[in-house]
Amino acid sequence: MKMQRKEDKKVNNPFKRAVVIFVSAVVCMCLVITALVVYVDPFFHYHKPLKNFPYLVDNQLTQNPGMAEHMDYDSVILGSSMTVNFDTDWFYELMGLHTIKLSYSGAYPKDQSNIMKIIFDSDHEVKKVFLGEDGEGGEEEGGNPKAEDDFCLVVQLVASLEADVAGGVVLQHLLHAGAEVV
Repeated sequence: MKMQRKEDKKVNNPFKRAVVIFVSAVVCMCLVITALVVYVDPFFHYHKPLKNFPYLVDNQLTQNPGMAEHMDYDSVILGSSMTVNFDTDWFYELMGLHTIKLSYSGAYPKDQSNIMKIIFDSDHEVKKVFLGEDGEGGEEEGGNPKAEDDFCLVVQLVASLEADVAGGVVLQHLLHAGAEVV
């Protein structure tokens, strides 16, 4: 009789029952949230964007690698905050290119090298890479920018390949992949 009461007490313990229900509910909620994140994939790390879903592309650091791997494009705009305001429609209207913009605010050549590795390791056939790089910011007398600080990175990279190891890595990615340097 004592054994039976002890077993009934274990089964009917309200605290233990509440803890089991709470833990089960938390685990279920975590599974639902995980499934929702994988399905929606706001960072594009698991699949292409869902059609007709209003994605907000506002986190370059976490979204650009997924965009480089999973979105459809044949040309790429890379660069720092100077290229953020470029409109990819311009490239389609003028050159017929389906361009993706993978800019990083405050980007360094090493950042560009990292994203290029993702681009060229993916299955995309990249026709052109538009690579914008900020100049060194030197100034002449009177505060005017020097002529050599123009926005054209490719000339700057080719001219200073030996001096700029990280930039050389970027250019090597471009040339190795067979992309046309513009």
